[in-house]
Amino acid sequence: MARSKKSMLIMGGVVLGIALIAAGFGYLKIQDGMDFDPPSDSFWSGKASDTPDSLSDFKVTGSLQYMVWSEDDGNMPNVSIVDTDGEEIFNQCEGDGCSVKEGFRELGTFGIPTNDTQTYTITVTGEGNAYVLTPAEGLAESLLGIISIILGACFSLCGLVILIIGLGMKGGDDQVAQVVQMVQPGTAVQQPVQPGAVVQQPVQPDQQPPLV
Repeated sequence: MARSKKSMLIMGGVVLGIALIAAGFGYLKIQDGMDFDPPSDSFWSGKASDTPDSLSDFKVTGSLQYMVWSEDDGNMPNVSIVDTDGEEIFNQCEGDGCSVKEGFRELGTFGIPTNDTQTYTITVTGEGNAYVLTPAEGLAESLLGIISIILGACFSLCGLVILIIGLGMKGGDDQVAQVVQMVQPGTAVQQPVQPGAVVQQPVQPDQQPPLV
């Protein structure tokens, strides 16, 4: 019984440990998904000397808007994106219509139609870098973080239940040990006598002399 209780407590502690690790991992993933870092999260990045270049890795299942950003340091490059027919698809933002976020400024957007597999050509002129971000950048990491936190919560509940069950179990130290004294034949057993109690002596059988 004591071994079972110890095993349950250890198991509950391990499950709670897994829950804490899962929750911590989920929190970090959500933070990564919320961080805005175009240089590391960009679908394509480059400057004037890197273009013209091709954008051909689109895997689109629905009409999506891609955003183009640059460092907000006064160097605003000009971006052009054309399809195979030479038609411009990049919509440059102007003035207050350009978002500013965490040291980066939006340059504009362009859309990719559903199931479009053609190659586009991007050209950057001027100074500075251009970063092409996919829609909902960081969403996958955020979803992974949320799932990890949910699993951590489930593990924590299981761990608490196991600990409660383990704490409710009786250990070997709680049980009263009973010592049984074996009486051999012919051994006299002394028992305590209470005052005023009548002690009954064992009756010895009458012994008759043998007949001659």
